[in-house]
Amino acid sequence: MPLQINIDASDYIEQSSLSPDDIFGFHALLLDRLADGFKEQWIDEVNQTLHSTRPEYMRGMFVSRPDDNTVVMGVTARKSQLSVDLELGKNAFDEKQGFAQSPKRTIKRNGGWFLTIPFRFSAPTSLGESAAFTNTLPLAVYKIAKTQPIPVRKSQLPAGLQQPTTRAGFNSGGVSYKAYTHKASIYESLIRVKDKDENRGQYMTFRRVSDLSDVNSWIHPGFLPYNLLGKALQRTDVPNIVRKAKIEFFKNTT
Repeated sequence: MPLQINIDASDYIEQSSLSPDDIFGFHALLLDRLADGFKEQWIDEVNQTLHSTRPEYMRGMFVSRPDDNTVVMGVTARKSQLSVDLELGKNAFDEKQGFAQSPKRTIKRNGGWFLTIPFRFSAPTSLGESAAFTNTLPLAVYKIAKTQPIPVRKSQLPAGLQQPTTRAGFNSGGVSYKAYTHKASIYESLIRVKDKDENRGQYMTFRRVSDLSDVNSWIHPGFLPYNLLGKALQRTDVPNIVRKAKIEFFKNTT
């Protein structure tokens, strides 16, 4: 989805009695400075808002100059569908449909399939992660996983965290989704996976999905629209950028 901004500088050009070459040069400079100013605000908005999904969103960002009078910025699904989903929002969807097409799935002898899905948790002391894919660990669970080399057992979890959680039924995009109760606590079998440098690690659980999984077991609630492009535009001081572009242009042409 591209963002289009129209800037009319005709009054300024007429008052300044610019030559055709000067008009072309001023247009080019103004577009460059507007693009730079907007992109700065856009990247800052992305950095402030997104965490675990930031790299994927940024894969979908693009800036192009299709002609001398146009700058186009936006996010594209050609490189990342997630970037578009985060920007515009998306209704709930069944992740199992995508898993069934994954090249990493294992095909069973009977023709079915299965796939192991990793879930990453952030430490309670870490900067809050985007809720799209990551949960923050309760401090009690974090302390257990941090100090042992084996997965966390159910019996080690605090009593209030041992039971499976239930996702309530809900409606999204005119579709009703039934409630679903997980088979085990989301913290059961949590393990610290060390990074290559051995000094840092990630806290992970692993969940199996297959062609036999419950039809309601992998329903993603969808995304609310982040509207990062729109927020960046609101933060971009267009009049000030235009004013500075005028000063810069005449400084370099006189």
